[in-house]
Amino acid sequence: MLQRKLIAGAIVFALAIGSAVPVVAQQEGEPSAADMEKMMAEYAKFYTPGDHHKHMAKMVGSWDVAGKFWMGPGEPMMSTGTAVFKSMYNGLYITQDYTSEMMGREFVGHGVMAYDIFAEKHASTWIDNLSSGIYKSEGTCAADGKSMTSTGTFDDPMSGVKGKKVKEVVTVISDDSFTFAMFNVMPDGTDEKSMELTYTRKK
Repeated sequence: MLQRKLIAGAIVFALAIGSAVPVVAQQEGEPSAADMEKMMAEYAKFYTPGDHHKHMAKMVGSWDVAGKFWMGPGEPMMSTGTAVFKSMYNGLYITQDYTSEMMGREFVGHGVMAYDIFAEKHASTWIDNLSSGIYKSEGTCAADGKSMTSTGTFDDPMSGVKGKKVKEVVTVISDDSFTFAMFNVMPDGTDEKSMELTYTRKK
């Protein structure tokens, strides 16, 4: 990612310098204007939204959220909340601002979702007011965009475990409803559901 940013920065800088100097003799090995144009056209493939971004865009809007949280065996804790999804940078990214109550305290979180065209995978980050780290996950989705499975790790202060592996599954029910489920991945490879959020679009 850093390498691509540096390349993009170098291209923009080169174009800026080229426009500021009226006439400069082309040095041996220096890319021509045609070469630069071709390079920019090729690079544009990696920031032009595609089908995956169109699927993500369907989340944009305001939602009511019903949550279930399993802290252990038995019945889950229930919660209600709201979420607002917004599009950024021509649809390349989708942000989520989430508000609810967790264990008697206000819980607010912010997420960023992307589809990395070059890596050919979905990626997301999450931060909230009840932790101090940045959670990251990566995954793939079905061709029709109806489901997505991702994995990530986080440091769990409740159990003292660092690098705890989790799996996320997003399931689209309709244009106005989807679920987000999170599972703890156990040492034997089995999954243990820890959370399920049901999003319903506000009318």
